[in-house]
Amino acid sequence: MMKQLMLCLGVLIHPTAAKRELPPVMEDNIIYGQWEEVEHIGGIKTYVRWIYYTDGTKTRERKGEMVAGCSQGKAVGTITSTSVTKKWMTGVSENYVLAQSDNNEWYTYTLYSIPWPFQKRDLVSFNEKKADPKGRYTTITITGRAGYIPQKPGIERLSNYRAVWTITELKPQQVHIVFCAHSDTPPLFPRYIQDPVIEKMFRNNLMRLKNLLDE
Repeated sequence: MMKQLMLCLGVLIHPTAAKRELPPVMEDNIIYGQWEEVEHIGGIKTYVRWIYYTDGTKTRERKGEMVAGCSQGKAVGTITSTSVTKKWMTGVSENYVLAQSDNNEWYTYTLYSIPWPFQKRDLVSFNEKKADPKGRYTTITITGRAGYIPQKPGIERLSNYRAVWTITELKPQQVHIVFCAHSDTPPLFPRYIQDPVIEKMFRNNLMRLKNLLDE
């Protein structure tokens, strides 16, 4: 489906003020560019930035944020439930747990069946859930494990996928949710064709999730 499926708040600048460019961030010899806001529609903010690697390659990372009217427990439970994924994520034909050691660590398999011109892709991922000891927030880190099970014929596996959900309680029955993700899988089409499609799917997935949590 995608090269990336993904928080930091943007800085609001008065139209008459000069724009200050922040320096890129380098971690482990990887350079992270600045976040740029893409849209703010229906309570969903989306952003994008470039990640530059030392071998000269780069990839796009996407980020989304929202405020939902539910408890932290409901948000975490909905996001981590493979049986609920199809209710809010477009093009997922299969999503199930491969193995689980406890409630905080598990492996999942996801098959994306996106309509033409995109091709089928799948993701094998390791999921790790960590809760703040004081109960203020929960993070869910999703890391691709491409070699965990054999690859299926005719289905490209997402490579070097990484995503992080951060669910922060603002007050009872209200949470702030941030999703950020990227993959190194090369794009199938020129970016001017592929990126608008990916952005629309990314935003709509988050909107459906928000509607599900607000019920």
